[in-house]
Amino acid sequence: MDISEISTLADYFILASADNARQLDALEDAVEDQVQLDGLHKEGESSSGWILMDYRDIVVHLFTKEQREYYDLEKIWSDAKKDSCIIALQR
Repeated sequence: MDISEISTLADYFILASADNARQLDALEDAVEDQVQLDGLHKEGESSSGWILMDYRDIVVHLFTKEQREYYDLEKIWSDAKKDSCIIALQR
């Protein structure tokens, strides 16, 4: 989601879902392996169902499907520009 015009928190939110905590750990590892940006600040853990990875201008939200539905950031940030894509990560 492009939030640059409606927030000073960041320019973009990236949201991803996993079926369970183990897959959430794999998503976290994949993001860390692929994203080569400085300034990583992480909060949460897979057991909580939500991991936030803050790269200053880009904030990555990794959820279990249940937590993503519960927090519904897409609804909270409904004014953001959205570009939907589905990426399958394989290890």
